[in-house]
Amino acid sequence: YVLEGYNPMFKKDLEDNEENITSTEDDDIIEIERIEGIRPECGPGAELYLEPYVEPFRISRRSIMEYLRCSSPENLKTFKASGDSMEDKISDGDWLLVDLGRRDASVSGVYIFIANGKCRCKRLNMTLDGRLEVKSDNPKYGMEIVGPDDNIEIEIIGRVLNNLSRGL
Repeated sequence: YVLEGYNPMFKKDLEDNEENITSTEDDDIIEIERIEGIRPECGPGAELYLEPYVEPFRISRRSIMEYLRCSSPENLKTFKASGDSMEDKISDGDWLLVDLGRRDASVSGVYIFIANGKCRCKRLNMTLDGRLEVKSDNPKYGMEIVGPDDNIEIEIIGRVLNNLSRGL
């Protein structure tokens, strides 16, 4: 539903809303959809029980273009993280800027993804033999390995570009 822009769980389909990002009169400030009610878990994963809704988050277009490498400003969303397994980079309650256009785990980085129905936020790294390493930044949590023959369905939502709670 986050990727496609609609889901019956949403109070109002995103397709019925204005463009995901709209410019203001001065064309420097843009609005990015802030997805409320879905908190990617920096831990074992969060069940998707809550009814998500969308609120605007405003940021300078110049800041995005100068400091971030995103697929397109239209693919940017923000999510609030949950849990402590990505400490010191991501804390519980931090707002994450996510590029929904970057869904290729062959490029190592921090991603929001759904694994067997649970929304997670972890560092992903594809190994040469086709296995996926799922890592926490917090050393008290271990690494998980997902092999091509494992019965684990993973759908990458997008790559985390920045922790907005710690400054752009």
